[in-house]
Amino acid sequence: MAKKKISPINEEFDFKLFVTIAKKNLLGFSFFMLLSIVIALVILRYSAPIYECTSVIKIANEDNAQNVLGLESKNGFYSDNNSEIAGDIELIKSKIIISKALKKLPLQVSYYSKGSILVNELYKQTPFTVDYSLKDSSILDSPILVEFKSKNTLNLTYTSRKTGKKINQDYYTGKWISLPEATIKINVVDYNSILEMQKDLSKDVFFFTINNTDEEISRLAKELSVTVLNLEASTIQIKLKDKNSTKASDIVNTLAQEFNVYDVEKNSEVANKILDFIDKTITSIDAELSNSENSLEAFKRSNKIISPDQAITDVTSDYKNYQNQLVLINTQLSLFQSLSNDIKGKNDIGKFLLSISGTAKDADFLAQLTKLQQLIDERDQIRLQATENAEVSKSINTRIQNQKEIIYKSINNEIATLQNQKQYVTSLMSEADNKFIKIPNQQAEYNRLQRLFNVNEKFYSLLLDKKAEFSITRAGYVPKHVILVESNPNVPPISPNRPLIISASLMIGFLVKIGRAHV
Repeated sequence: MAKKKISPINEEFDFKLFVTIAKKNLLGFSFFMLLSIVIALVILRYSAPIYECTSVIKIANEDNAQNVLGLESKNGFYSDNNSEIAGDIELIKSKIIISKALKKLPLQVSYYSKGSILVNELYKQTPFTVDYSLKDSSILDSPILVEFKSKNTLNLTYTSRKTGKKINQDYYTGKWISLPEATIKINVVDYNSILEMQKDLSKDVFFFTINNTDEEISRLAKELSVTVLNLEASTIQIKLKDKNSTKASDIVNTLAQEFNVYDVEKNSEVANKILDFIDKTITSIDAELSNSENSLEAFKRSNKIISPDQAITDVTSDYKNYQNQLVLINTQLSLFQSLSNDIKGKNDIGKFLLSISGTAKDADFLAQLTKLQQLIDERDQIRLQATENAEVSKSINTRIQNQKEIIYKSINNEIATLQNQKQYVTSLMSEADNKFIKIPNQQAEYNRLQRLFNVNEKFYSLLLDKKAEFSITRAGYVPKHVILVESNPNVPPISPNRPLIISASLMIGFLVKIGRAHV
């Protein structure tokens, strides 16, 4: 018959055996259970609670201004969601955002109350405040004990790192206190709370520290936890553990807010730099545009022209007009010279009367010609009736000769006048020729000035358009990220874990007693 193999380990639980052992060791078992509970309660009583506060941010990348203007992204952001979220996580954990957040919170001075074992930070619950002016950084992070003897007096105790001496001296509240490392002023906010806490707790109940900002930033950067909560939803979770839930909650909420503000500032930075450049360039181009306008106006005034093209038209028109005047003057000169010759040659002057009547300016001259023609006609009638030696013939010849002399003088006057006019018109034609010769140079200079003016004007208008465009773009940068969950300071502590500690203590007590029972 095969023997049953006995295992060295009892794989079955014998409940009857357990009850028998428990009855025999009930008193010892109860003692160890009670001791375990007492130890658990002591641990819970004298362990500082640790709180974990959480804030959740949804990352958004919409640019409202660019959507309105129909512009493409100017900075190339938001192309990769994964890399963008990773960059945002590092940004939140960076000293840049942390320093901005700490400046918004009352963390320059930390206030504490000290019990028999535990130290409690009085964040936003301090019954007194401290103003300070730093002289030496050696006082930073040094605990300074404060004992209030009355509402107006206090005792200050601390060890100076600068001198190595312990300072223990009474001072007045609300008055500046000169210390080797700093000048401080302690103001009482709630004296009744001070009395109660000094009565209930130890003697050295209050102390404060002037914090080293750089150390605080470095410590917070190490303790801060920033992780992706949901990649598809683009959500980030910010967590911080601290012994003061209100402080931890304020820090994570302020970090989320400052991240939003920094994001807007960073996105607006490019637009701001471009706008600064545009403003400076507009000022410069405005001066150049004004100089171009002045140069163009000075050119027009000095050359007495509106534009070279118009000047060409005007000069050409004037020159043709002068030519017509000169032709008319020459025609009149020829007419008067022919008239003078015909009168001398005793020719018929009737053919000149019609021409002269349209050109002569003096009506008396026409009358003189008409009178001469009448005298000649009268002489011809007399010749039919009398001889040349007759008195009547001599008389009419004398009258004709006198009339010719008068007409000769008038003709000479007209010729002299026409010669003067011809000389004047000829000089005008010479001036027109000179103007026409200068026009190409004037046109070249005018075109140069006009081209410079057009370039400056176009650039100036372009800058104004771009300034309006980037101003709208900058205005479109609003906080895009949404704080989905704001941290609540009223959260249960994550440490010490009350159920876990009690359960563990009971289990340890139970195992210890079972072990002793088998010994």
